[in-house]
Amino acid sequence: MGGTRLSLPRAIVAAGTIVAALVLALALGAVIKLHDDAIADADRELVNVARIVGERIEQTVAGADFALLRLTNQIEDTGAMDLPQLRAQIGTRAFYEELRQTQASLGQIEVVSVIGTDGMPLASSREYPAPTYNLADRAYLQQLRDNPLRKLVVTGPLRSRHTNNWIFYIVRPIRNPVGEFLGAAVIGIAANWIERTFSAIDVGPDTATVLFTAERELIARWPHMESMIGQKAQNRDLRVTVTAPQRLGRVRGFDGRMRLTTGVDLDRYPLIIGISRSLDGALEDWRSTAVLIGIAISAALAIILALTLTGLRLARRDARMALALEESEVQLKRAMQAKSDFLSNMSHELRSPLTVIIGFAKLIDGQARGPMPAEYAVWARDIIASGEHLLSLVNDILDLSKIEAGALDLDEAPTSILAVLRKAIRMHGPQADAAGVTLQLDDRAGDIPVLADERRLLQVIINLLTNAIKYTPAGGAVTVEFDRTEEGEPRFTVADSGIGIAPDDIERVMARFVQLKEAGARRAGGTGIGLPLARELVELHGGTLTLSSQPGEGTRATVTLPLSRVLTPPRMAVA
Repeated sequence: MGGTRLSLPRAIVAAGTIVAALVLALALGAVIKLHDDAIADADRELVNVARIVGERIEQTVAGADFALLRLTNQIEDTGAMDLPQLRAQIGTRAFYEELRQTQASLGQIEVVSVIGTDGMPLASSREYPAPTYNLADRAYLQQLRDNPLRKLVVTGPLRSRHTNNWIFYIVRPIRNPVGEFLGAAVIGIAANWIERTFSAIDVGPDTATVLFTAERELIARWPHMESMIGQKAQNRDLRVTVTAPQRLGRVRGFDGRMRLTTGVDLDRYPLIIGISRSLDGALEDWRSTAVLIGIAISAALAIILALTLTGLRLARRDARMALALEESEVQLKRAMQAKSDFLSNMSHELRSPLTVIIGFAKLIDGQARGPMPAEYAVWARDIIASGEHLLSLVNDILDLSKIEAGALDLDEAPTSILAVLRKAIRMHGPQADAAGVTLQLDDRAGDIPVLADERRLLQVIINLLTNAIKYTPAGGAVTVEFDRTEEGEPRFTVADSGIGIAPDDIERVMARFVQLKEAGARRAGGTGIGLPLARELVELHGGTLTLSSQPGEGTRATVTLPLSRVLTPPRMAVA
């Protein structure tokens, strides 16, 4: 038990620790899973939004390009063979008005111009006649002049020399009927128009949308950052993001915060849509959920800790109580052993003088030394009766002490129950006659040989008969019934017509040294030893002793022996 008491608190602490660890592990796993899911969802959302934005921007550029292609075809259809002829064909006010109408028809167009191969504007939607500044330094003229097969150039952002606004151009070559390069038709798209388009599309909080050239030069950004327009992406992670096939990446922004990024190529133009969102923004909902999980886990851990401490406290209390109980049991056993030893010794000490007293009283009663006055004989018989009664009590106490100490052994032998019953009835005949009580035997089973301690069995019947006669008033009857149960077990019952016992008191009268306080019971006297001793002797045989009674209706004391004690040899002779 000591080991158990020591290990139980440890087991409780271990169990609490394991449960807490499991709860923490599950919570941590859930938080990590939710974190990964939140980032994956944010990545998917960025890709989907980038595609939507890309389609919108491609429509914007395609609208301008369609107008540019129509203009280029119109100019080439004039059949101009050289630059002077071309200037003569399109340098008119009518053509200027046509360019103004083209610009006005599409809101994204900042300017429509035709530039000669020498860099001088041939026509412009901004003014008539065309401005006189030279654009020979524009890279798109060189690219179209050097590559006759090139049909389209999309530039990076350039400062308009007229408005100083950021513009990017789509440019198509103008060639004469024999394919010689005469100049370029140019449409400028306002970068702020692109940014207004970005701002009109809800891409979520803390998000940036950008338009890059294929060379990763920034054309437009929303929210607008003037210092970044026209700059190439210097961040290696960003360069990888806007050029890698999967178009997903992580970039540390200019503010030092990590951002989720994605890039989408436009199908028909060398432009890239990029969208980035701060990692903090993407994880905002996850962070709220993680806080709630943290609060719930903290509460759960607090409960687990409280339960563990409570269990530990209870276990220690139980351990102290168990130790105290064990010590009490040891002390009780010592006290009971001391009592049993005392009763046993005292019983032996009392039996010896009682035996002598009874012996001398019998000598006096038998007038061994000659005749004596009659009253002496009466006194001698009183001494004998009182001595034998006292000796019987001493014997009962000695038997109880032996049973309590587990030292009473049965002297088992083949025994006739019927013979024992008849013997007990004969012994109690004088007591019954003196009390005016009829004593009779009702044999319904015949002789049943059993393996039993005949003396102890007789002691049981004597105690039951003594009580029955004692509590039955004159004119009443005591009947000993002998039969078998339905299972064949031998059974005998001592039934009287005495004062009876209340059902609630039956268990009490079976306890040692208990006497009822009813008037009839007090008049009958007794020590409260007989019934408890009888029941314990029956139980030593493996049987049962039960009482059934009602006040004023008598009492039935039934003894049932187990079937295993019935012997199978030939019937024994009845004594």
